[in-house]
Amino acid sequence: MEEEQCAESKSEVTRYLLDGCEKSSKDFDVLKWWKSSSSKYPILSKIAKDVLAIPVSTIASESAFSTSGRVIDAFRSSLSPKMVEALICTKIGYALLHGLIFVQ
Repeated sequence: MEEEQCAESKSEVTRYLLDGCEKSSKDFDVLKWWKSSSSKYPILSKIAKDVLAIPVSTIASESAFSTSGRVIDAFRSSLSPKMVEALICTKIGYALLHGLIFVQ
């Protein structure tokens, strides 16, 4: 079953890569294109939907993932110090569990 899905995915990717490119225009809407092409590329359209749903950010990646510069004081938060510690530990545990950070 898994091998069939893998083979199906490969042929879908191959078909997508071999198909001609769309003409570039100011009115081109990539989300509409993937929606209209979802029957032709069901797996790739799901991946595109997930990727394109990620909001664009202007924050530098180091800043987004770093907790070193974030000071939580009474004015900025009503969370207790224990709750803040628990949330930070949970975040670190999640990142370790999912391979987002590595410990040497």
